[in-house]
Amino acid sequence: MNLMLKANPSPNPKDDAKKTRTVDLGNGSSVIYVPRFLAYDVAWEFFNYLDNHIPWTRPTLRVFGRSCTQ
Repeated sequence: MNLMLKANPSPNPKDDAKKTRTVDLGNGSSVIYVPRFLAYDVAWEFFNYLDNHIPWTRPTLRVFGRSCTQ
């Protein structure tokens, strides 16, 4: 998998600029959402790479005698 990013040309860049959103997460943190930042196929390549190469876990926690999946 090639992790090099390529520009995703937009037919109307001014239209995309209106859809960019900033979400305040608190404590000085924020997320900037840019629609169509990656092409559809490239986004799925990243997803599949992360899904297959990161050891995702959901441990079971025991709180007050009850088990909860984190």
